[in-house]
Amino acid sequence: MGRHILANISELLPSWHLLMPLPEEKKMAKSPLQKPNLTAHSGVCSDSRTQGLEQRPYFYLLYILFYFSSWFFVAPTLVDVIAGIASVIVFNVVYVYAMGRNTPVILAATALALALALGLTPFNGMTGTLAIYAVTLCSSIRPERLALQAMAGAWVVYVAGSLFIMFGPLEIFLSTFEVGFTAFLAIMAGLAAWSGYNTSERTDIRERRLRLEAELAAVRERERIARDLHDVLGHTLTTIAVKSDLAARLLDSDQDKARQEITEIRDASRATLKEVRAAVAGMHLTTLTAELDRARSALDSANVALSITGTTPALPSQQGSALGLAVREAVTNILRHSEATHASITITHSAEGISLTIEDNGKGETPVPGAGLNGMRIRIEAQGGTLGIGQGAAGVQLRIWLPTQTALEGS
Repeated sequence: MGRHILANISELLPSWHLLMPLPEEKKMAKSPLQKPNLTAHSGVCSDSRTQGLEQRPYFYLLYILFYFSSWFFVAPTLVDVIAGIASVIVFNVVYVYAMGRNTPVILAATALALALALGLTPFNGMTGTLAIYAVTLCSSIRPERLALQAMAGAWVVYVAGSLFIMFGPLEIFLSTFEVGFTAFLAIMAGLAAWSGYNTSERTDIRERRLRLEAELAAVRERERIARDLHDVLGHTLTTIAVKSDLAARLLDSDQDKARQEITEIRDASRATLKEVRAAVAGMHLTTLTAELDRARSALDSANVALSITGTTPALPSQQGSALGLAVREAVTNILRHSEATHASITITHSAEGISLTIEDNGKGETPVPGAGLNGMRIRIEAQGGTLGIGQGAAGVQLRIWLPTQTALEGS
């Protein structure tokens, strides 16, 4: 009796291994963004821990040796040896094949294990070993509810079959305590394995979420860099092109003015190099005042008169940068597409927010939203503001509104 109990207790050990992190899982815990080796199977748990079990299920079959432990105390007959060895070989093959497979395969393997456990009872009193394997095998079925149902069904079949063998027509003697204790160990081992699979599944979901968040952060960072580079290079290259044309025309008539334009081109190129480095480093910030000065210089070189109405209020750095980059993009579009001769920028502000209206007297064609306008809209909306674009009195009108920090906090 004692050796039966010790042997059955040993069968609980494979299931508790499921609760211990495998080497691959420890590595993933150190680097949550590392992509695990996942294999999807229909109806079963397919996480890193399950993958580990699939790769070396033979490790847990070492405990099947306890099936033969009774032979050290009671000499088996030739029939016992042949039936026992043949049955264990069949079970091992089926067990290895079923691990990580779909639900029908696992249920078929469970049925075979139960049939062997009950059918070999006349030849070996340690057949409860196979029953414990049968219950724990069901723990990998997914969804979780189906796994519990399958485990309960396997347990009921084993208990009912054992009672039938004990009290049915066969009347084979079995220890009631041994059957009960084996049934208890089957429940404990099955629940431990089931809990291990669920824990690893939740860990896998959490790791996938971390990887997804990292990927989204990388995408957002790439989009930010693309927007900043578009604003920096688009505006500066347009300004350089305009000033270069002006300098070329002035070389023969006004060399001093041409020299001034060339100097401004040089200064703009150097400033742009710094801005590109800042944009890539994520530190690209400008101000509304600085961009208004740039707008006046760029438009003046293109013979576009600029009138600015209103004063620039003190703004938080992020809001000032968003408005400044909006002015930069709007001026770039005026230089490139509008063929305007006059542009106006109107600034109004109150305790609720600041309003910025940019208008030209050009062709009046509403620009198709591209990288520049989309980037402008994203920046303005990120500060809680709104952006509208449409026809003005003569050309295109751009309207921007940003709430003050106090208004944002109050909402």
